[in-house]
Amino acid sequence: MSFEQMWRDLAPVGRTASSGGYHRQPFTAAEREAAAWFVEQCRARDLDVRTDAFGNTVAWWRPGPGGSAEGAAQAAAEGAEPGVVTGSHLDSVRDGGAYDGPLGVVSALAAVDLLRERGFTPTRPLGVSVFVEEEGSRFGLACLGSRLMTGATTLDGVKELRDRDGVYLLDAMAAAGLPVTDQPEAGPGSGSAASSSCTSSRAATWCTGTPRSGWRAGSGRTAGTASTSAARRTTPAPRGWRTGATRW
Repeated sequence: MSFEQMWRDLAPVGRTASSGGYHRQPFTAAEREAAAWFVEQCRARDLDVRTDAFGNTVAWWRPGPGGSAEGAAQAAAEGAEPGVVTGSHLDSVRDGGAYDGPLGVVSALAAVDLLRERGFTPTRPLGVSVFVEEEGSRFGLACLGSRLMTGATTLDGVKELRDRDGVYLLDAMAAAGLPVTDQPEAGPGSGSAASSSCTSSRAATWCTGTPRSGWRAGSGRTAGTASTSAARRTTPAPRGWRTGATRW
């Protein structure tokens, strides 16, 4: 599917007729519809789709014949090579713009399509990611999905967060059909992400990090030298910027 067609499919989801802005608050119907669209697109490309307990999703294009779901079991058993992850988020601020977040997701899928058209075969896993509640517009904590995935915070540590209507985070997750008793520390899929990028409407920055010593391939645990949230606290940067090395 072309970039233009993907964009036409996704563009109406959560759009407000009165302003043209978007309301894709995390764990609401519009955001979940966008998340389901992403999974559908990834499965149509035979990518290995992995989702953690918080709803963060990474779809892996793995090396070798097939390079996707058919190699997932072997990758998990043997320990995957360090991979490269790109993507963004699909949630929006209230009345947000069309491109902030979704641009990175659609662009990443289009890049996979283009590489395949050119006959490219990856030598390490390539992941397309969607993080949940990265804007922080509903529960007041930016980069919540990537904070949880990198271990910068825990689900128990944020369970008292409430939205402007008084809805607790765990209740919103439960209403969206997600488990509320598991800490999403085992990220989506085995192996590691030695490099990650995030494209937003304001920036397209590639960042790399160095894994901590002692990490082992295929452990499935999440860790990092610098989480998204920590990077934002210490370094002024455009929205959507991400750095660090994360084991998934």
